[in-house]
Amino acid sequence: MRAGKGFSRAGFAIALLVLVAGCAGGPGGYEPPEAPAASIYVVTQAWHTGIVMRRADARADLWPEVDDFPNARWLLVDWGDRDYFPAASFSFWYGLKALFWPTASVVRVIGFDAPPPRQFAGTELVRIGLAREGLEALNRYIGAAFERSGAPRARPLLPSPYGAGWFYPGRETFHLFRTCNAWVAQALRAAGLPVRARFVLLPEGVMRQLRPIGEAIRPRTSPSGQSRSAPTAKRSHATMNVVPPNGVIGLSPRYPVSACT
Repeated sequence: MRAGKGFSRAGFAIALLVLVAGCAGGPGGYEPPEAPAASIYVVTQAWHTGIVMRRADARADLWPEVDDFPNARWLLVDWGDRDYFPAASFSFWYGLKALFWPTASVVRVIGFDAPPPRQFAGTELVRIGLAREGLEALNRYIGAAFERSGAPRARPLLPSPYGAGWFYPGRETFHLFRTCNAWVAQALRAAGLPVRARFVLLPEGVMRQLRPIGEAIRPRTSPSGQSRSAPTAKRSHATMNVVPPNGVIGLSPRYPVSACT
């Protein structure tokens, strides 16, 4: 993630921090499934969260875009504004428009091989077990996010500048109270987790609710006490060597999770 983009994004969010900081607390009385059908991860970096699941747990009958990643072991799924999220460089106008005007959305899917704690070594993750019904509901929620326009599956708009993945057209609109983090919170709620999505703007609004019910995996630190960020694999859209969907997508080294707003 570029520092300039992060600071500009912080400028948009800082005025709302006090409003949202206490709106989403941790749940109480939740009992995780005794024998989870699958485990998912929620990963956070900067102002963004995403959902990581095994490729084998992704239901191609519910979101056929899974078939664009035949060789991946893991999938990162996240969501954001259609103009701002995929942008190769920061745009003040796109950022302002993304927050304060309802805009079109994109779903991003990235495939990778390394275990999530290794892939995202420089950031916090929470691992959560899901019952079979919850896993199916999560797959249905993800599948409903794509805009397919009557086609069997969504056509990719462009490749992700990070990792080996694609941006797909989204069905929902993005706005101040429907950000990437609210989308993730609603996905988890659909999966049966006691997560509130209303007023979730920042990643902490999601992670605060998940830590009591999952396994928090903190960023690994170096001997100096600094977090060790994963090596980046940033490539521009113009130079990225990407095989079209239905072909073999070469997996990139570890990459950062860019923010949606």
